[in-house]
This record gives sequence, structure tokens and C-alpha cells, in this order.
Amino acid sequence: MDSCRDMKQEKPKKRRSRRSSDNITRSNVLKYIILSLVKGLHKHVLYWCDIESKVFEIIFVHKSNNNWNESCLDLFKELDKTSKQYGRYLEEKDYECGCKRRCRANLRKLCKGKIFTEIKLDRKKLNVDKSIIIKRYKINIEDFSKLNLEDFEKQLKRNILKVCLKNTKYF
Repeated sequence: MDSCRDMKQEKPKKRRSRRSSDNITRSNVLKYIILSLVKGLHKHVLYWCDIESKVFEIIFVHKSNNNWNESCLDLFKELDKTSKQYGRYLEEKDYECGCKRRCRANLRKLCKGKIFTEIKLDRKKLNVDKSIIIKRYKINIEDFSKLNLEDFEKQLKRNILKVCLKNTKYF
């Protein structure tokens, strides 16, 4: 009888606490976007509109557009590389479409977390083809130094190397 009571009174499993940090320092997508803006990477799809106000634009070009080429996806592919699930993403049937979709989802999450604010644009005033979508965002972070972009860049390069080595098969 006592053994039954002992079994019932097992200690509850402790939850593993999450590393204490905030959304700003944890978001690799945020870090990569800011790093790209600061260093001038992917200028054809990501650029500052007003650097003092921290307003930038991202251009999404549909494959059906005559001006579309592989470089239109460079930013989105690089953003995928910041994820721990990058290897799984590469195995997707339509990876190119998926990387753009994940980028949009991440931008929505950053807006929901009040890190970015989307600025609505009037399509009629932009005078662009329907196969091009331009999104404008304001970064609501005062100081980028919290992001530790130099360490992030080094870590990103190491992670990409690991994935490449893991996916390479030696015979």
C-alpha cells in the first residue's frame, strides 16, 4: 500500500526555462535585415528609404515578371539560412516560393511584436507592375548595438558552413 502512495507522489518534472532575452536580441531575421541594410547587401530588393527615420523597403518580384531573375531571391534565401531548420527548407518541393512566404511571415511577426511598423503604400501612386509588391517598414529600435551584429555575422557564417558540410556526401 505504501509503495502505491510513493508512486503517486513522484516529483513533477521541471520545465526547462527559456533563455532570458527579448524579441529584439533573439530574432535572426531582424538581425540579418538590419545587417543587410547597414552593409548595403541585396540593394536591388532591400534598401533604406529614409535612414534617419529608419524606414526601409523590401521588393517582392513575382516569377512571371519580365525583370525577374535568380538574384530577386537572394535576400530571401539568405534569411532562410538564419533558421535552424534551413536543411529541412532545402528539401521542400518549391523552395523558392517557400523562402519568400517565410520572409513575409517573419515580417508580419516583427510587426506584431511592434519591432517593425508597416507603412501602407498606395499602389496607384507607385506605378509598378502587378507582379511587383513593395513593402515599406519603419524599424522601432532606438539602438542597434543591442543586436550585436558582428557576432551574429560570424555565427551565421559558421552555421552555413555546418549545413553545407552536413549536406555534402563523401564517397
